[in-house]
Amino acid sequence: MSNPMSAPKEILLVEDEDFFRVVRAGFANKRKQLWRNLSTLKMDANLSDDEIKKVLISVVGNEKIRAEELNILQWKQIVKMFFTKG
Repeated sequence: MSNPMSAPKEILLVEDEDFFRVVRAGFANKRKQLWRNLSTLKMDANLSDDEIKKVLISVVGNEKIRAEELNILQWKQIVKMFFTKG
């Protein structure tokens, strides 16, 4: 997991509704890898399982991470990548 102190100092703005929907999905089932829990959002964010894994690798460097291992900035980065079109 990357060092949260090395994260960019910019403030990531994400919609509260999107943020809490993703975090709730991430913590929905205990002892599961985060990508499996987030796969319930596939239709909302229009992402495949592989795309979810790529987002996790991009943000934390590990697709097998669990929800409790992420910090707030990482959650925000995930939400932004899920719901920002472009």
